[in-house]
Amino acid sequence: MKNILIWETYAVIGGGQKVGLNILDALRDNYRCIFFVPGKGPLTKELDDRNIDYKILPLGSYSDGKKGLKDIINMLCYFPRVFKEAYQYIRKNDISLVYSNGSRSFIWSSLIGTFLSIPVIWHVHNFFEDRKTRVFLNLLGRLRSIKKIIFVSNAVRQQFSSLEYKSEVIYNGFTADNITKQSSSPDIRGQLSISPSAKIISIIAWISRPKKLEIYIRSIPHILAKCKDVHFLIVGQAKEGHEDYYASLKKLAAELGIENRITFSGHCNDLSNLLSYIYVNCITSLETYSLVIPEAYALGVPVIVPDIGGPLELVKDRETGLIYEFGNETDLADKISLLLQDEGLHQSLSQNCRNYVHEFNMNKFNERVKAAVYQTLQTS
Repeated sequence: MKNILIWETYAVIGGGQKVGLNILDALRDNYRCIFFVPGKGPLTKELDDRNIDYKILPLGSYSDGKKGLKDIINMLCYFPRVFKEAYQYIRKNDISLVYSNGSRSFIWSSLIGTFLSIPVIWHVHNFFEDRKTRVFLNLLGRLRSIKKIIFVSNAVRQQFSSLEYKSEVIYNGFTADNITKQSSSPDIRGQLSISPSAKIISIIAWISRPKKLEIYIRSIPHILAKCKDVHFLIVGQAKEGHEDYYASLKKLAAELGIENRITFSGHCNDLSNLLSYIYVNCITSLETYSLVIPEAYALGVPVIVPDIGGPLELVKDRETGLIYEFGNETDLADKISLLLQDEGLHQSLSQNCRNYVHEFNMNKFNERVKAAVYQTLQTS
């Protein structure tokens, strides 16, 4: 049985790490999978529960979005140690393929793969707003060791058009049965003191500046001018380094006089239970994919998304959700109000969501990932 190294860039379980675990599930029957993880956390706990071997290999802490001098210095400081430890481990454990599940690990994966003549697959989940970063990653992507690049959406793939000859798009998989099964968790309305009759409009995301949650908050007064029995929910915790942004959102809600109509619920461990109470879910940021969309579909929750990024490939306008102009809180408010006022349209979208969720079947994801790995190993 060949050994495959899955190189993760975060110790939490966010969207990218969920995909990493799905990659593990797709491959573990045919390969021995080992993980590199940057530190202890929820991801290592999950790997322990699954009896999966891993090595802790810190990569350093870097800025979201554009990278500055501090990020470059940080990477240079970590580079010798990370390269040496990874190189030695990969040689010692007879790794046949490195599966880089993120851009931070890709830098090391691509170079080590070149030095050891080991094939590398890069799974890309990100937009890169910094042109220098895109150019650098494009150069690394041309290395002979990089045999396959998998993108989570066509929107992400467009950043690397010169690498199209070795790339493909595989939408993240999803098991609808896991989220539609009956939950025994407590009543969300009672837990959060939300009126039994109020329709709940949610946004589920890390609280961080790139998520642009202020657009959602600024839309609320416009909605309340038309629709009264509504409550708004922000589900997610503040990302490290964004605590001041979280405070600014609460301050904005107070300034708009809506602090009693919006709840910051924190992290949710039972998304299935939560979504069963949601009337409409929203996205306000530029996203590469957004796993919460099929998760919402599974429970018949329409999704309202901006007119850019990966979600445009997942939402059918006026069939499974609505599309609004990115950054325009008035347009977002109009789309939310439309579904609050037109229950017939909402019911139609809700039913379509339940039917369409099967397009994101986990079996499709598993088969395509297995095929990509098998073909890479056969041709290397």
